Amino acid sequence: MLAVRPWWLPIGLLPVLLLLAPPASASVTVEGPAGDAMIPRLQQWADTDAMPTGQGVIQIVPENCLQMEAEACTYWSQAPRFVMYMPNLEYLWGEPGHSEAELEGTYLNFYHELGHVLDFGLARHGYRLAWFQIMRYRKPAARGEVGEMVNTRDARAWFSAVDAHGRSVIPDEQFAQAYDYCAAGMGYPEMQATMRGVYWGFSYTPSARQYREACQLISGL
Repeated sequence: MLAVRPWWLPIGLLPVLLLLAPPASASVTVEGPAGDAMIPRLQQWADTDAMPTGQGVIQIVPENCLQMEAEACTYWSQAPRFVMYMPNLEYLWGEPGHSEAELEGTYLNFYHELGHVLDFGLARHGYRLAWFQIMRYRKPAARGEVGEMVNTRDARAWFSAVDAHGRSVIPDEQFAQAYDYCAAGMGYPEMQATMRGVYWGFSYTPSARQYREACQLISGL
């Protein structure tokens, strides 16, 4: 069965970011139809990502992820080959009148999906235990669940957990949400401003310490 995780914001609610941190070395290759003018731009974004991207090939399908009612989503069942539904929005750069928020939202949307590519492209996932600790989720009680989360790409606990306040959370989506802000090189104040009016989701609202530790964790993968 295909495992999918989409970006949750409704189609059309596009957000922002133009500051680039020193890039990490990109290893992913972005491919797509010859007529998709977004492919070179997406590859450039991967190449200038401030966080690791992992390794693999991303095949772009230039469509909205309508089956998930989302702008974009990533299929990872054949990792390290991924299929990413990402609409061709190159017109945003070629036509006048589009806001910086629209451009930035497209940028961060792609980085969110790259967070999934990194996560599900790695062979082992011990960092997920550190992520649970950073975000103060309740750890799985059974040893088998812990082992599954470390050794299995689509472990159940990685898709459903409970935080310190008893609220249900989706760890893999919050991880990808953290990844996009870190990949864009945002400091904590900028990340907060972006979440208030541009790009947010999956109830990801870290403290300054959690955000710093999340970026440090991801940068070491």
